[in-house]
Amino acid sequence: MENENNEPVMCSKCNKTFENEVDFIVYGPLGFFAFEIKRSSSVNYHDAKGLRSFQKDYPEARLYLLHGGDKEYFFDDR
Repeated sequence: MENENNEPVMCSKCNKTFENEVDFIVYGPLGFFAFEIKRSSSVNYHDAKGLRSFQKDYPEARLYLLHGGDKEYFFDDR
């Protein structure tokens, strides 16, 4: 996969060990991102468990939990 400048971008589904996982990882010239996707219109701290686990291994990654609602939530453990 390449972006508009023909620079390589990696996108993959990532399963971590045990029940902790993130849905997608995107890595490229603009950064390193991890995404968790929830269909629910609301989320809670527990829904970000996989992202928090991922953050321990990859603190440089920017983390996003996307959901079906219209409210913004912030779960920052840093």
